[in-house]
Amino acid sequence: MKYVINGYSPAMLSDYDVLIIQKELSYEEFKALCYGAKSMVGHKDLAKCLGLEYNPGNIIINPDDVCISIFTKGGKLPKHFTELSEIELNNIELRFVCMQFIKN
Repeated sequence: MKYVINGYSPAMLSDYDVLIIQKELSYEEFKALCYGAKSMVGHKDLAKCLGLEYNPGNIIINPDDVCISIFTKGGKLPKHFTELSEIELNNIELRFVCMQFIKN
């Protein structure tokens, strides 16, 4: 399964005996990889600005799953933002990482 997430914890793993391969993505790569992925983005404004479904909830990550993770660098997201440019004005950077979970 392929997910788009905005938070990750090892507690989400069904099996802790996995290798995790990570690759940082550009915004364009992120958008391309989102095609066919299930959105589990639990931040309403972030989901809206990125054109993703707002879908708060828990997931269980299994070996062979892929997660496209969105995270911030430089602080928390501003409240009630409507455009990605508002994030940058607050010196916050959105980062994107593809995480692949492989059975060890």
